Amino acid sequence: MKKLNQLLALMMIVAITAFSACSDDPGEAPTVSVAEVAGADYTPGSTVTYIVTASTNDELSMLTVTGDIMNPNFSLTYDGGLSTSTDSLTLEIPAGLIAGNTVNLTFMVTTDEEGEASVTKSFTVVEAIPAMGSYTGVTLTYTSTNTNDANFFSATDGAAYDASATASMLDLALAWQTSYGPSIVSPDAAWLATLWGYNSVTYDVSNKNTTKIATCSEDFDAADGSTLDALDVTSSTVEGGGNGVQNLINGDVLKFETADGKKGLARINISRVTYSLSLDVKVQSAATAK
Repeated sequence: MKKLNQLLALMMIVAITAFSACSDDPGEAPTVSVAEVAGADYTPGSTVTYIVTASTNDELSMLTVTGDIMNPNFSLTYDGGLSTSTDSLTLEIPAGLIAGNTVNLTFMVTTDEEGEASVTKSFTVVEAIPAMGSYTGVTLTYTSTNTNDANFFSATDGAAYDASATASMLDLALAWQTSYGPSIVSPDAAWLATLWGYNSVTYDVSNKNTTKIATCSEDFDAADGSTLDALDVTSSTVEGGGNGVQNLINGDVLKFETADGKKGLARINISRVTYSLSLDVKVQSAATAK
């Protein structure tokens, strides 16, 4: 009987040892999928959203996200008892990241039994598109006998003004003369003062903005802030003196750069009922630093 008790005790010790060894084994690796939500533009300061789905035969423990170039150092502790979880994570791209950098993000999921699995996602940081203002059908009207009609366009707010407005607000001017037809000129163009001067109307160009203006072949409808930022404006000049373009026709597209450095495009829509035309304009919200 004593030998039998010793044998049973030995068997129990072996069983306990075997159980302890099993409990130290790594747990089964979880399954992990990471899907990016549509809509990210990958520009500095913007966000990227991912849906992370994890499941295990054990119990989920933690989700961590680390990265190269951009390291969010993110961690999520799963609620106790979960074997499956789907979570939405929104990560911010730091404003200081340089366009062209490729960001690699590693999503690691662990379980309570030390099982783990990871997925890596990548994207390339792109340059932010500069902001712009877009204005449709801004009507400019020119009268040779007075300066009371709104023949000036302001790149500041996209509105039309007459000559009495604050000079810093005036960026493009409509002029109309039989020999040269409809024309868009700089507010300080000597020709504009001459035209009004024929009718004894005084217009002082000395305190007006100088805007560079030229024709171009840009696709106005497709243009965005990047298009405007890339414009190189070497101004044309008009007969009579000053920057501008004469003899405009419907559909002409002009590029311009204001005195404070904003670049823009203006598409011409002419009305022959009166000396007026309307402009569709795209212009930078702020001048690009030079």
